[in-house]
Formats: sequence, C-alpha cells, structure tokens
Amino acid sequence: MIPVSYRQDLTRTPRIDEPVPSGLDANLIAWGFGRLSRMNHNRKEAALARFTIGFLAIYVPVETWYSFPELWDPFYLVDFIGIVLIASGLVRGRRDHSWRGLPVLIAGYAWTGANFWRALFDRVLEVADGSELEYGSLELCFTACVMIAALAGLGWSVVLLNKQRASG
Repeated sequence: MIPVSYRQDLTRTPRIDEPVPSGLDANLIAWGFGRLSRMNHNRKEAALARFTIGFLAIYVPVETWYSFPELWDPFYLVDFIGIVLIASGLVRGRRDHSWRGLPVLIAGYAWTGANFWRALFDRVLEVADGSELEYGSLELCFTACVMIAALAGLGWSVVLLNKQRASG
C-alpha cells in the first residue's frame, strides 16, 4: 500500500528520509513508472528507463513477428543478443537501485544500433538494385526508426554514464 503522503502528490520527488513503498507498488515505481523511487530522483535516468521499456515494447514483438517461425535464423539471433543486452542492462540497473547496468545497456544499444545500421543499408542497396522489399516501404521505415532509436538510446546512456562518473 502506498503511504498517504505519496497518494496526495504522485508527481513530486520524495525526500531521502521518506519511506519507500513496498510490494507491487514499489516494483512498478522501481521499473520507471513513477517518480517515487529514491533512484528516480534523477529524471533523466527515469526517462531513459521509460524510453528503454518503450523501445523494447515495440522492437521485440515486431522483430519476433518478422522472423517468425524461424526464430533460430542467424539474423534473429543477432537481434536477440541485442534484446538480451538491453533488457539485462535495464533490469540490473533498476534492481540494484543504481545505474551499474548502464555499461550493459550501452553495449545493448550499440549492438542493436550497429545491427540495424547494417540492416538499413542492406535494404537501401537492395532497393537501389531494383529489388522489392518483403514489406515495402514500411520495412525500410521501421528499420530506420529502430536504428535511430537505438543510436539515441546509446548516446543518452553514454551521456548519463559520463555524468554519473563525473559526479563520483
């Protein structure tokens, strides 16, 4: 149960000496769905967590659907490695109530960004050679958007890690 002081104003950041909720509410908060966790005092870190959750919520089902039923395909396995790295970085950072998972998150975003950089230009060259893509322009747009989002997540993560290390 969330204490009364939290129920009154869910948008404010709690003081360090205030009690932290427990149970399901604390898990939802710690995963970045609110600003009540002590670790969420840095809104940029909480925003990165929400961005990462949104990124995975779109990327994982679409990429899995695109590769289905051949999930053992080497191209999907490369995607899966990126998914595991990003999810591991997010979970580790949120579970430890620190951003010790940032290096893993950076590796995941870098892996995924590089993979989609290759995938985008494979598709661009395929179209330039006069071939048609399986899903047309939608496939090209999705690939470009995932690449841009992965590179944005990579940049954001690197900036946060540098700020964290600079502040001690």
